[in-house]
Amino acid sequence: MRVPLSWLREFVALPNDTSEIAERLALLGFPAAEIVRRPRITGVVTARIAKLERHPNADRLQVGEIDVGRDEPLVIATAATNVAAGQTIAIATIGAKLPELTIAPRTMRGIASQGMMISAEELALPAEWFEDGIMQLDDATPLGIDATELFGLNDDVIDVEITSNRPDAMSIIGLARELAAAYDVPLQLPSFDNPASGQPPSDAVTVDIESADCLRFVAQYADSVRVAPAPAWMRVRLALAGQRPINNLVDISNYAMLETSQPLHFYDATRIEGGKLVVRSARDGETIVTLDDVERKLTPGALVIADAQRPLGLAGLMGSQTAEVDDGTTAILMEAANFNGPRVRRMSSALALRTEASSRHEKLLALALSDMGAARAATLLHGIGARLSGPATYGEAITAAPPIDLRVGDIERLLGIAIPPQRVERHLRALGCTVELTDATRLSVVPPPWRRDLTIAADLVEEIARIEGYDRIPSVVPSVAAHEISSAAFERERHLAAALVTRGYREIVSLTLRSEGAIPVRNPLSDEARFLRDSLLPGVLEY
Repeated sequence: MRVPLSWLREFVALPNDTSEIAERLALLGFPAAEIVRRPRITGVVTARIAKLERHPNADRLQVGEIDVGRDEPLVIATAATNVAAGQTIAIATIGAKLPELTIAPRTMRGIASQGMMISAEELALPAEWFEDGIMQLDDATPLGIDATELFGLNDDVIDVEITSNRPDAMSIIGLARELAAAYDVPLQLPSFDNPASGQPPSDAVTVDIESADCLRFVAQYADSVRVAPAPAWMRVRLALAGQRPINNLVDISNYAMLETSQPLHFYDATRIEGGKLVVRSARDGETIVTLDDVERKLTPGALVIADAQRPLGLAGLMGSQTAEVDDGTTAILMEAANFNGPRVRRMSSALALRTEASSRHEKLLALALSDMGAARAATLLHGIGARLSGPATYGEAITAAPPIDLRVGDIERLLGIAIPPQRVERHLRALGCTVELTDATRLSVVPPPWRRDLTIAADLVEEIARIEGYDRIPSVVPSVAAHEISSAAFERERHLAAALVTRGYREIVSLTLRSEGAIPVRNPLSDEARFLRDSLLPGVLEY
């Protein structure tokens, strides 16, 4: 998982040294597969094109008066064709350092240009993922501020390896929580209160769960939607995390997934026939054209979300083109569901299709993540002007995990170091656990709702060791009491092997191909075998 440090820093204060952060993640059990060092960019600020005119001496150039929040505007000439007066953009001022060049004063056909308008590629972002030309920023962006600080463009990116038992950590918030606990600093989280939680759900679309492999389904209807490019800050963060920006709706679903670990899918609500979604097994021979423009023939092993006529998506994998949101979408239905991990994994393998969503679903996500992901996406949708109905929930209810009895003495017994109960409590609370000190020797611990891997006391001891630091556990050679072990059998086997080698034999270890009830076949002894049996072998065994 590609983790932009600028995104992490929104939730937790981190050191400046990227290598130190990567090392701490490794000690927590999340090693870095790669550290992507971002180029250092300076002198790029936000600006607005106050005036734009054709260059008097060049048909292919335009000259703009650029407002950078100072007393006097800057004059910048450009050959870009996607610029217009009133746009908010980023510009490189004189002396700015970009990945490929340093901006110096220059005269373009008789006009002194005081900088350069910036494209995404010049900010070391994938050019094909952004505008063809000058990168467009949001109208509300303040003018004259450092664009690299605004978008975190100078912060490195760490490609983190996540173990299969920690799908909750396949998220920015999950890793931020781990680092906050390890560094013993506060964790600043966004609100997970659904902005429409007090309103009734819409009856425009309902959900029917026919398969037990759909454990929970959160559906939320929203209208007054207008499809457009997502805000620049969101597009940049997605690009740094390795996700291509598409439009504001698709980007919100991907952004909420990367932040919370819960995959989401948005349907164009007007394309759902019959006003109902059904989670069911596919019918033999049923087909679906997925969003990657591939027609796939299904078997009953596939789990689908369908309407009254046809499948609209492969559960936990990918949606179809049938109900895909597009430029004309005005109303959507959001899906935040929890599916049986092995079913998703088998379906992914059978269809040769693996996605960011399936990589999370196949690891058995916690039920509570469905509501958290839906709430985060609803907040982002509300931020772009969508009108939300209340969330509707189907399937299993979210229940608190049973408390785990943790003996303080077991921590020292298993780890070899004594940790005060108050420190143990602080570590577990930092990870989201609810902790009560039963007495001086016991803790009652309720794991957080997003963790499915904490079930016994030994699991909690492992968590304490991770946060306390494995490097604090002393390396001690265990004491082994002296005892006599006869080597006679080993010596006999060694001498027998040496004797056989002198006769030209080679030792092999083979697997039996005989069934349990087969009758062994005895082959007559060769002259060589008789010699070994009658002369050589007895002498060796008597040694």
